[in-house]
Amino acid sequence: MKPEAAVAQLPDRRAIATAVYEQLPDLPLENHYMSTETGDVETTNTLVYRLLQYHLRVQSRPLGSRFDWKLTLADYLGANEWMDDRLYPDRFLETNPYSHDIEVVRTFNRQQRDDLVSAILIALDAGR
Repeated sequence: MKPEAAVAQLPDRRAIATAVYEQLPDLPLENHYMSTETGDVETTNTLVYRLLQYHLRVQSRPLGSRFDWKLTLADYLGANEWMDDRLYPDRFLETNPYSHDIEVVRTFNRQQRDDLVSAILIALDAGR
C-alpha cells in the first residue's frame, strides 16, 4: 500500500456546510461575523461550518456517525459535555459566535435537529 493511501483525507468542511444549506434552506446561516484578517463579513463561516469544526477539531468525533452528531448537538443543548468558549471555532473572527450559536441551536426542535444530522451525513456521503 502506498503511504499516501493510508492517510485519510478530511472533507472540505465549507463544501459540506454549503451542501447542508442546499438541503435545508431555512436553516440559519449565522454568517454575519467579521474577519480579523480582512475586516469583511466572513460569509462562508456559517453555523454549520462551525458545528463541523467543533465536532471534528474540538471533540475529535468521527464525521460519519449519526450517534456522534447527536452527542455534538447534545453539547450545544447543555446535555452532554461542557463546551469551553475559549476552544470554540472562532479563529479569524472578531467576535466569538459561541454564545449565539448555542442560542440558535437551542431553538431547534427535535425534528430540526434530526434533519440537520441527516443533511450533514448525506452531504458527507456525497462528498466521498
